[in-house]
Amino acid sequence: MIQTFGQGPENSDRLPERKEDPVKYEVIVSDLGTMYQGIDYSEAMRIYEDYAGRSRGSYGRISGKRVTLIDSARQILRQHKPCNVKRKEGSHR
Repeated sequence: MIQTFGQGPENSDRLPERKEDPVKYEVIVSDLGTMYQGIDYSEAMRIYEDYAGRSRGSYGRISGKRVTLIDSARQILRQHKPCNVKRKEGSHR
């Protein structure tokens, strides 16, 4: 008899217990999607600050976009909400 999931016959029909995924962080830029997804909070903050700074700028794809840092429980940890940013002529949205 081949045991697939359990240690013995009494456990053969049960799936193994699933361990919790480690805490994950995501940096999301509105209209563009997820820019970071991982377990390193420091890296998530670095990327969040980078994109929030770009959002404050007056040109580029990130200009004027909302930037959000969330955890795996979908809790908002940080959020940059852009104000009315005047875009330079010739910039793309």
